[in-house]
Amino acid sequence: MARWKRTDAAFSFFSFQDLITGLSGLMIFLVLLLLIDQLVSPSSGAEKAPADPRDPRALKQKLQRLTARRERWERLPEQVIYGLVQDDPKKDVLLIECSAGRACLQSLFEKQPPRVLDERDPAEFLRRLLALLDAFPPDRHDLLLLVKASAFTHYEETVELLKAKGYRVGSEPLEEDKSALAW
Repeated sequence: MARWKRTDAAFSFFSFQDLITGLSGLMIFLVLLLLIDQLVSPSSGAEKAPADPRDPRALKQKLQRLTARRERWERLPEQVIYGLVQDDPKKDVLLIECSAGRACLQSLFEKQPPRVLDERDPAEFLRRLLALLDAFPPDRHDLLLLVKASAFTHYEETVELLKAKGYRVGSEPLEEDKSALAW
């Protein structure tokens, strides 16, 4: 019992508080140093992309990115078509493939050969397209434009005109050498 000193003095937490404050300050200081290090050299932990475009690693990375992008684009027309069909099952979806001076129209549900419109003059093309669409009233048909790169010059004008006629219009890009219509 001689080892235990018994006093009537109250226990003080000041020394404990000083320890916690000091350790917290040290931790904040270390975190700030790590942040500054990351800001100065952000790629210190990550592998840098090869600078030479002919490097096999760079080519492999680019191929993976392009493959992922192509797969995403290949799924888009189906997603849009299904979205239009599910939105209003009473309406038919009319697919319109547009390229420079040429349009092909085909109903999604009625499997008939597509109607083809060939016209090089943009004004005459739009007039004849609207004449073809008279057989497909807007209250029973939605339109999905499959636009090829050669048709981008008059794409916006065509969409505005079709919307003004009362059609709901969706659009998707289509490669120049491909067709989505059943011939």
